[in-house]
Amino acid sequence: MKLPRLSKFPRFSWRKPAPRPAFVWRWIYPLVLIGFIFAAGTLAEAGLRNALKIKDGKVTHSVTDPTQPGFLAEVVPTPTLLIVETNASNEAVGVTAMSLSADNKGGWVLQLPVETRNKDGKLLWQIWQDAVSPPPPTTSVPTGTASASTTRATTTTRAAATSASTTTIAPLSAESLAAGKTAMGHAVGQFLGFAFPTDVVVLPTKTLGQLMTSAMPINYSLQTAVQVDLPNGSQKTLFSAGPVKIQSQNDVVQLFETVGRIESPQLRLKRQADMWTAWIDALNGAPTALAGLKSDPPTLVTFLTALATGPTQYRTLPITSEGTFAGFYILEPETAATAALALQMVPFPLMVDPGARLRTALYNGTVNHDLTLAAANRMVENGAQIDVLGNATTLDVASSEIVYYDSQMKTRVETFGRSLGIDKVRLLEGESAVDVTVTLGADFKG
Repeated sequence: MKLPRLSKFPRFSWRKPAPRPAFVWRWIYPLVLIGFIFAAGTLAEAGLRNALKIKDGKVTHSVTDPTQPGFLAEVVPTPTLLIVETNASNEAVGVTAMSLSADNKGGWVLQLPVETRNKDGKLLWQIWQDAVSPPPPTTSVPTGTASASTTRATTTTRAAATSASTTTIAPLSAESLAAGKTAMGHAVGQFLGFAFPTDVVVLPTKTLGQLMTSAMPINYSLQTAVQVDLPNGSQKTLFSAGPVKIQSQNDVVQLFETVGRIESPQLRLKRQADMWTAWIDALNGAPTALAGLKSDPPTLVTFLTALATGPTQYRTLPITSEGTFAGFYILEPETAATAALALQMVPFPLMVDPGARLRTALYNGTVNHDLTLAAANRMVENGAQIDVLGNATTLDVASSEIVYYDSQMKTRVETFGRSLGIDKVRLLEGESAVDVTVTLGADFKG
């Protein structure tokens, strides 16, 4: 029997052998690949060890007991919210700043007058107006020629409203709203020394009235009557002084916006603050009204719920003087009192402008654990933003110390140290997530 040739079976067919790999690919390449794998593992392990080290403000290891050495906590800034109340003409008629306590139960409500002037000479209402509807460009005035309006006049050119606005115009565009929020958040943040990272809410007074409806009637008290000027020069009383019940959306609009011809804006400011107080108190006494509260954005509901379910402080911006220019109101804030109030409202602030505060890591090197909060308060008061706090790796540190990482900050850090009573300041050049690391020793006075 004749057998078929093997070449007819592919698996047995003859193939030309592949060329022998070069020496480099046979030996050197595998060795290099193994070396890379080993190096990657070594670097990963070293990176993990370094990430878990605590030295000069950097996390070293995880300790959950705040009384133990090496405890570390990332600081969450105090929640803050800014509300800009507007009338039917899209003008700012009120500014309300809020903050929450650490457990989100209770907090602070601060009312600011829109006639407050900042360091640049602009009033809050004008900052808002310029942002949402920028004025057209003006023709330059030749040198030596009197301008139609002086710099001072251009910052105060809105007459005191004689009554709540009755002219309704189109709602602001999304771009205008965003510009207004940014401008007001920055301006008020500069006044108070802290930013508003949570949100800035634009709240028309009509919408405010709608939100308050669920808690109506709301008991309210007026120190002085609310009057509106009539075209014939007489006045009409909208609300008499004494106990008042807020029973409608229109009541809210009139009480919140009206400024009589001879009425100080501080009287309106007091009414606005009292209205927020009365409403939040009413929500606290009416759980169903609080539960049914709806708002866009929901951030406002979050803050109202927290304020209504815990102890809340209500304040108005401290004013050092009130004057007029060409018949327009100008209020000057009292700087020291405002700073003290802001520190109470927001113990852990977020800076408004980059570099406005020293980003700080705070470590307690003593067994006196109450020293941490006391030091944090003093540091914030003197221009710090606390990003990290905890305990040093040992709790028997004798002398307090400040470490900084950029030689150009020497003068600023030394001044900061003197404000805390810390003389030991040293430079440790290198990359750092914070500007300074403060370690408290037994010599720190608190």
